[in-house]
Order: sequence, then structure tokens, then C-alpha cells
Amino acid sequence: GCLGPVFLWELGTTTGDTSSSLFILAALFIALRYWERLVTLSWQTSVVMLLAGTIMGSGVGLKLINAPYAIALCVALLTLPVIWTTRLKLICLCGFGILIGLIISSGYWF
Repeated sequence: GCLGPVFLWELGTTTGDTSSSLFILAALFIALRYWERLVTLSWQTSVVMLLAGTIMGSGVGLKLINAPYAIALCVALLTLPVIWTTRLKLICLCGFGILIGLIISSGYWF
């Protein structure tokens, strides 16, 4: 898929779809890499969710069309098999990270 004509045509253009999608995919990779460890809320999993949220928020700040993916990441945390308070804490950490990333990447323009 990365060598297709549409991908190669968009590389380096002002649409920014290919470059901003790297942030979304990196955040998704981090969240899925540590998915099974998220059931134990510790400082390490808190840092992981904050990092994934910050990377996701940076991608959203670069291209606002990526906002549904940020919402989807927070909604996906609802499927964790833990008590609801742990889910809520993880969602808040991820949302706070998204806000930080959004402010870092495009806060000046807002």
C-alpha cells in the first residue's frame, strides 16, 4: 500500500494525509502493543496512554480530519475487561494526552 500511485502522489504535497497518518498509526501501535498490560493501572500504563494520546493529538493537530481516530481510540478503551473506574482513568489520560498533542502541534494557530 505504501508504494501505490496515490500514496506516492500525495507524498510531499500540501494535503498531508500520508504524513499525518504516521502519527495516528504510531499511536495505535503503542496502544495495541500494551493493550493487555492496560488492565493493571500503574504508572507505566499511565505513561503509555499519555504518550499514545500525545502522539494521536499531534496527528490531529496537523490535520483535523484525523479527529475521529482520536475519538475512536478513547472509545476503544471502553472495551477493556476492567472495572469502570480504571477505564475512565485510562480514557482521561488518553484524552489529556490528545489535548497536549493538539496544543503542541497546532495550539499556536488556534
